[in-house]
Amino acid sequence: HCVSFEDLYVRLGDYETLDPMPYCLNNHCIPKFYNISVDMKIVHENYNGITLQNDIALLRMSEAVEYSDYVRPICLLVGEQMQSIPMFTVTGWGETEYGQFSRILLNATLYNMDISYCNIKFNKQADRSQICAGSHTSNTCKGDSGGPLSSKFHYGNRLLSFQYGLVSYGSERCAANVAGVYTNVSYHREWIFNKMVQFKPTGHTTFWLSKLVGQTCNITDIIRNIELMYNRIVYEN
Repeated sequence: HCVSFEDLYVRLGDYETLDPMPYCLNNHCIPKFYNISVDMKIVHENYNGITLQNDIALLRMSEAVEYSDYVRPICLLVGEQMQSIPMFTVTGWGETEYGQFSRILLNATLYNMDISYCNIKFNKQADRSQICAGSHTSNTCKGDSGGPLSSKFHYGNRLLSFQYGLVSYGSERCAANVAGVYTNVSYHREWIFNKMVQFKPTGHTTFWLSKLVGQTCNITDIIRNIELMYNRIVYEN
């Protein structure tokens, strides 16, 4: 529901939104963010603005992403069933309990809840294309929409972070102890891959797919490392 008709760009490597300088500690710096323009917006053709079902879109970037220690994709499983898990991690720069947008990337732990709870709470007919998740201590809010709902599990002999959902809607009060509804990315995998093939830029589709299921898709550890470095910088200064 966030995709507009305006020109868009994707910002990569951002952590603290108000500080354009890189973050340095012991001669090691987190690079500045960089932007890549969007040359195509692919909104789900069955998106419903009332029920917010199929609340998902793809943004095709005008050039390939250059990955680093701080810019990597999150994983999606291809041709396999995602594990049913009890907890998720959600990240974003949305409004906090103080009514202001966060200047640093925050994360919170949410619990997987029965979809019937969200149906009653929001008087909507959420279905298996959506996920109901919440916590007694945390919640998503304005500005978090479109952010990833993820979880770690072992795939082969490696612990990887996989994307399960996208922030869709929740309580206007943004209070803790209130669940929210998330677009179920696993449910939409076939749609995602079909659109990637249909609208692929020359030579890029294999690159995208290989990176989505490849060796470098552990974004949660990257976020934690950045936060650790940031906390040390603040403490030492």
